[in-house]
Amino acid sequence: MELVLETGEGFVNSNSYIDREHITQFMPSCNIGKWEALGVNSQVDSLILACRFIDSAFMWRGVPRCFDQAMAFPRSGIIIHGRIHPDDKIPIKLIQACVMAVELILENGMDIFRDSGERLTQSEQVGPLKRTFFDSEDNSGIKSAFSDINMLLKDYWFNKKSNVVSVGVLRK
Repeated sequence: MELVLETGEGFVNSNSYIDREHITQFMPSCNIGKWEALGVNSQVDSLILACRFIDSAFMWRGVPRCFDQAMAFPRSGIIIHGRIHPDDKIPIKLIQACVMAVELILENGMDIFRDSGERLTQSEQVGPLKRTFFDSEDNSGIKSAFSDINMLLKDYWFNKKSNVVSVGVLRK
C-alpha cells in the first residue's frame, strides 16, 4: 500500500500523519534500529495501522475540515486553552501519538491493534465501545503506552465519551 501523507488539506486518500523519513525525528533512539530493520513495506504498513488506530480511538472535538477527507484531522472548531487550533494544521501531539503507536507495533508486532496478540485475555464490544483486558503477567508496558497516548491527546478528544479502547489489567 502507498503512504499518502495528510498535511492539513483534508485529502480524500490520505492514510498517515507522518512519513517514513520523518518518524525518526520523534522516535527515541532505542527504537530507530528496529524501525530501520522493518523494511519499507512494513514501515508503511506500521504507519498506516498506527494512524488508523489513533484516528478511530477517540471521539474527536470539532468537525472535519472537509466533508470527504479520509482521516480525522484536519478539524475545525477545536479550542485549546482559549485559543482556536488552526484547521489547516495537523497537531504535533497527534503526530507524536502516532509515533507512540508505531513503537507499540515495533515492540509487540502488527497484531497489537487487532486483538490477536498472545497477551490478550479478554475483549468485549458493546456498540461502538470496546474494552480489552490483558493478562497481569504482561510486562510490556501496553497499558502505560495507551495511557500515555490518551494523556498526550487529551485536549483534542471528549474525555467522557472515548470511542475505543479502555485498557485494563486483570489481576489473577
